[in-house]
Amino acid sequence: MDTANRSGVLRSPEPTRCSGDQRMSEVDARQAPDVVGTVPDPGLRDLAGAVVTPPGLVLTGPANASVAKEAAAETFARAWSLPYEPRRERTIAGVFASGDMLHVAVHQGEGDLRLYGRYSGETPFFYHPGVSMLRIRQLHRGERDRMLALVGDVAGAIILDATAGLCSDAAVWSYAAGLQGRCVATEASPAIALVVAAALQTYHSGLPELDRALRRIDLRCARWQDYKTACASTGSAGLTASRLVDIVYVDPMFTAREALASPGIAPLRPHALATTMTRADLEQMASLARRAVIVKDAWPGLLLDELGIYPGRGGRQSTMYGVLRLD
Repeated sequence: MDTANRSGVLRSPEPTRCSGDQRMSEVDARQAPDVVGTVPDPGLRDLAGAVVTPPGLVLTGPANASVAKEAAAETFARAWSLPYEPRRERTIAGVFASGDMLHVAVHQGEGDLRLYGRYSGETPFFYHPGVSMLRIRQLHRGERDRMLALVGDVAGAIILDATAGLCSDAAVWSYAAGLQGRCVATEASPAIALVVAAALQTYHSGLPELDRALRRIDLRCARWQDYKTACASTGSAGLTASRLVDIVYVDPMFTAREALASPGIAPLRPHALATTMTRADLEQMASLARRAVIVKDAWPGLLLDELGIYPGRGGRQSTMYGVLRLD
């Protein structure tokens, strides 16, 4: 791969167009029935579509649960292929003391899980939409989003969010790609992927545009590096072949040097897998994408400098995006 210049531009041969010329954006869908999308079959799945059971994790019910809530938790465990541990009025510490599990997920109802780690303290990790609610509300009003502005119209596009986390950015990509597009998100931590995947199917924000975008996210428990291999092997789970996606997006937020300050994301960190990103990773991402690779970084953009790509327009802000253009 050629070295990117100071504008972050890398040229490739003329890309093939996305399949399907008729594209429907979320704006077009405003006249459609008020539905939130098709909920997939329960279960955390990898890139091949196989069910993943997070290692060392058990699911239990809430404290002092009624018989009905305990039964609902057990039903959820069966549907998602998770080992179930009756709560029996025990504290979370008591559940951990009963075995050698690494994670306890507490089923609060529907797809609402609270994740505790044996060594992560008493603050649970749970799903919340974060700033995606504000961003989608603004987009719905016709306002500009700084991340989307870097690549222009993505209606009908296929986007790979390589580092899903809470899927906050994936929700924005999903909204912008619309009904004819697709956002595939990969999360390497099975425990985090479980909590988020369950929430994506059931979370109700009160904002229908966000809920529809969440239902359309195709979250897989996998490393993004395995995406091409999984697609090439069988074309499984509806994933497509060579030059697989239009845009690859990555937010390597758990690099060794980052001091995670956000209270909304801090509970995620004990369950996350530490990540780094190298020039070789960037080259591999570029081999997947037709249009661009976008890398999120924090000011002053030390990672972007290491990768040799440089910020898109937007000025000196705490969040920066580096763009490697391929079209």
